[in-house]
Amino acid sequence: MIPPAPLVPPVLTARCRDARRFTFAFAPRFFVVLLAGAVFLGPAWWDRRFALLMLVWDALVFLAWFADCRRLPDPAQLEISREWPDAVALDARGAVILRIENHSPLAFQAELTDTVPGDWRWPFQDDVSPDASPPRLLLDVAPRGLAEASYAVHPRQRGDAVVGTVYVKLQSAFRLAERLMHA
Repeated sequence: MIPPAPLVPPVLTARCRDARRFTFAFAPRFFVVLLAGAVFLGPAWWDRRFALLMLVWDALVFLAWFADCRRLPDPAQLEISREWPDAVALDARGAVILRIENHSPLAFQAELTDTVPGDWRWPFQDDVSPDASPPRLLLDVAPRGLAEASYAVHPRQRGDAVVGTVYVKLQSAFRLAERLMHA
């Protein structure tokens, strides 16, 4: 007799990889700091040195962005794990735990976006309509540390479900630059 398969999926762990060719992006704070240099535009109408000062400001902001990019870890230094503490059952609330393990000496903030089926993401207050948006978890990760967070699932259909990729967006302490990757 063949023993039954376990109902709880195994813990899956994967190293991160770059999400695209150019993995760095400008964070929203970068644009705010860059726009702060526009304060030199008014006085530049009377004295051209203020226009030069604005260009110097913009160059300094870009240098700070580049330095912030260097404060983000390489994707190979991060591991993402997905764990199902309980079996996923029809019309039963469950949980998924996402962990990020940092093997680098750099601290950062990570936003994890998990791709679970949309019909698993129902609001639990009124159960009227599905919330098909993927779960987003914000984690502060210490150097050579481990951080975890969980989100709820509530399957409403029978059958096999495909759980996809975990997308990761990193920001350093200055939050001028972002690094995009997936596991």
